[in-house]
Amino acid sequence: MFSFVQLTRFEYEEPKILNLVIVASNGSATSCAEFYLSPDGLRSIGAEIEKSVVHGPGRHRVFEYGTDIPHSRFVSYLLLQTVKEREMHSFHFQKRPCAGLRIRMDNNGNPDPDCTEYQLTDFTIRTTPDRLMALAGMVSRFAELKDNRLYWDESCELLDTKSFVPSTRGGSMLRQSLALLPA
Repeated sequence: MFSFVQLTRFEYEEPKILNLVIVASNGSATSCAEFYLSPDGLRSIGAEIEKSVVHGPGRHRVFEYGTDIPHSRFVSYLLLQTVKEREMHSFHFQKRPCAGLRIRMDNNGNPDPDCTEYQLTDFTIRTTPDRLMALAGMVSRFAELKDNRLYWDESCELLDTKSFVPSTRGGSMLRQSLALLPA
């Protein structure tokens, strides 16, 4: 399996509020979460990713939705954080810039009907600063509401409508989002 991020937009109270589902994997762990955000919030995520790449090494909180404190009664928690190292040695012993996108999702014990009881995932997608910049630009373009799906991995950048209009009538939004992943 490979690392990827997919955002799917479902019809809701557009253009003010978007209903989004994120599906992400680092190759070992995969998770998905549903959340609501404005187009300006999406633009802000793109800008924060870009800003974090320009700054020096370290961790940068890009986006936080909800809380991971179960007794707060918030439905779920989503954290996006960039991680940037000075350089790393690849297995070929070449130094190259390294960056990562940390993703933490917690359903706070409020499962989707298609999921198990409690889910908590916390993983980092290793990549390069250039690829993070590409993701930042994609997220900003996705906020223009011309496409229903954003798909990003190490070699692919895709914004499309996938010849479909997402609907909640065919099952859960999480299940529909997973069905859109490339084979």
